[in-house]
Amino acid sequence: MRCIPASISYSTRRQHQSHQNAARQREAVRNFASYASLRSKQSDNDQLPRFSFEGLGMSRNAKIFVIAVLSIFGTIETWVWCKGIYRWWYGAPKEEEKA
Repeated sequence: MRCIPASISYSTRRQHQSHQNAARQREAVRNFASYASLRSKQSDNDQLPRFSFEGLGMSRNAKIFVIAVLSIFGTIETWVWCKGIYRWWYGAPKEEEKA
């Protein structure tokens, strides 16, 4: 039987360990990838239901009423903001300053 020099056996052992480390890293990446795909699949099931007036059980007349009320309040809010911005930009009107 031939004697293998120590440097060759050390080199062979080191290569084997580096292959084992590489295999562990690949396995870790595979595990992370499978875990990440499982997490993304779970989040798909947790989606919120679609919003609709029919889904809330509202009739056609109730839907029209809600839209009309929201439109009126939206118009009032827009008017208030416009008046406030105008007053902020140009200052108080002259007749209010005298009083």
